[in-house]
Amino acid sequence: MEVVFAIDYSNTMKISDPKNARLVATKEFIKNLNKSSDRAGLVYWNNSIIESRVVNLTSEFDEIIAKLDKDISGRGVSPEGFTDFNRALNASIDMFSNKSKNTKKCIIFLSDGEPKPQWIPSIYTPPDGESSPVNRAKDAGIQIWTEYSYLPLPIL
Repeated sequence: MEVVFAIDYSNTMKISDPKNARLVATKEFIKNLNKSSDRAGLVYWNNSIIESRVVNLTSEFDEIIAKLDKDISGRGVSPEGFTDFNRALNASIDMFSNKSKNTKKCIIFLSDGEPKPQWIPSIYTPPDGESSPVNRAKDAGIQIWTEYSYLPLPIL
């Protein structure tokens, strides 16, 4: 299995997840992966990708757990900015390679709601829209699993 955790770090997360439950859940999930057969990646995002919290797909999970631990404790990055779903989904999709055709691939998309501000049309393109990252994931055989989301993203 290859799994990328796309974690919302927009300003609203200070209110909707003040105890960082999404990070704790991610850590627990990763601790249950098999280092000999699974790979995990990490993408923190808001209106941009938080580069200091990006970890490309790896079977060495210690770097991911260390970043999560730092942010769970409050010593890491702080949520800020707005919510850009397209940016998060595209960065997550880009982590997967086409080499592992027989491997289950998924994005676990952790967010507290709708892409905002809605007056910026490029922050989310629904599956019926041209160049939708949801369709891009589907075409690449990548499932998207969502949590906390009020937006009806399909589970592919």
